[in-house]
Amino acid sequence: EAAKIRCQVDGTPGSNDMPGRLIISTTADGAASPTERLRIDSSGNVGINCTSGGGKLAILANASTYEGLELQTPSGDGSGEFHIGVHQTGTTSGRSIVFKRGGADGMDTESLRIDANGRTTAGGESASASGPQYSKLQVLGNSYSANNSALFSLRRDEVFGDITEGEDLGVIHFADRTGNTFAEIHGECDGTTGSSDYPGRLSFYTTADGASSATERLRIT
Repeated sequence: EAAKIRCQVDGTPGSNDMPGRLIISTTADGAASPTERLRIDSSGNVGINCTSGGGKLAILANASTYEGLELQTPSGDGSGEFHIGVHQTGTTSGRSIVFKRGGADGMDTESLRIDANGRTTAGGESASASGPQYSKLQVLGNSYSANNSALFSLRRDEVFGDITEGEDLGVIHFADRTGNTFAEIHGECDGTTGSSDYPGRLSFYTTADGASSATERLRIT
């Protein structure tokens, strides 16, 4: 056998009651019998590489590579664009995209939300429409912090011994939609690093009237 499609009873039948499920199996290279790959149960839930899930679509990752869901463009399509849309059936009304993580107690905890207005909130609550007004990115504190404070971290992809004086650790860039710079805040290395020795400075830049690049105006060493 190379593949198999089966229909099974998916519950307790009764008068005018015949629940069913579809199972699709394929035989792996080097194997001699099919293995279940996809299941559609009587509730319409779809499981890939698993027999049950908590939603309409569940995908079990490969244990050795942790592969889950991969989106690919067609061959020859160099756009590299992927579009994920969430809307109410029969309308084009915007809805939030919510990312959740599973907990030890079996409960799902919200980690990230992108709402219908494009506002992104990390930390588990809906984005607020005020204070600051219509912020596109909000970071909320969590219960793992001693004082439940919010943390926004910019990190350079090197360890301290590879970072030299004057190099940026992170930059906050203020620009228009095409990337033209109006102002910047730089977090930089401010000396020779070592074990338990991480000298840093903040540098503030603004672009002068008639100029196209930012100039350093203030430095805190």
